[in-house]
Amino acid sequence: MIENWNQYKDLEYYPDRPCACGCGGRIKVRPSHKYDGIPIYIHNHHGKGKISPKKGKTFEEIYGKARAMEIKQKIGVPGENNPAKRPEVRKKISNSREGRPSWNEGLTKETDERVAGQAKKLAGRKKTSDHNRKNSEGMRRYYLEHPGVRRGKNNSNWQEGIGNLPYPFNFNAELKTLIRKRDNYTCQLCRRTEEEEGKNLCVHHIDYIKENLNFSNLITLCRSCNAKVNFKREYWTKFFQKWQFYLRGCFLSSFE
Repeated sequence: MIENWNQYKDLEYYPDRPCACGCGGRIKVRPSHKYDGIPIYIHNHHGKGKISPKKGKTFEEIYGKARAMEIKQKIGVPGENNPAKRPEVRKKISNSREGRPSWNEGLTKETDERVAGQAKKLAGRKKTSDHNRKNSEGMRRYYLEHPGVRRGKNNSNWQEGIGNLPYPFNFNAELKTLIRKRDNYTCQLCRRTEEEEGKNLCVHHIDYIKENLNFSNLITLCRSCNAKVNFKREYWTKFFQKWQFYLRGCFLSSFE
């Protein structure tokens, strides 16, 4: 599982090396490998392509009844009584994983079948009301326990508080209806229609300036895309400005 460090000890820069499973991934040689040896596999790749002798067997068949009962009891420990919840155990787990690259580091669904398979499984999956409720409760509990985390200036999307500014009086239902009608009641990013959305589509300010009600600065988006474009604002501003120009031939200043 590990390789001798001596061949790299006199080098100024440590070269990476290919994973021995043949996946094409590269292992970054680190100074810490001087003590533990250099892995020849990316983490969890040592059994890639091999069928585990444990596959399809129960705990009783693998470990025997007594040991299987002990394992099941440890696995089934709920909530705060779970050993993995203890700070010293969590620290130990964290230290054991330090320096290990993620199995999907640098991989995309276009270059790796496993990533593509996972993306395909998640695509279009509908979450149940129970799933959404648990997510909501978990997030609410987290923010109650960690006040101030990712809020205000601590949020990566902080824009000097401009989100608290009110919208102009003229940004009303009539104006929004005109923009939706101009865009054929269709999200201009994902092409989802208002009928498919089941509710009114959003009207988005391309330059994120609420006071700018120029028709060329307003565009129709579904709620999901409207949330998506709140990140990487400089990119989306340029994207939609080009979209408006090439779609309509010029930047509009009035409704046509």
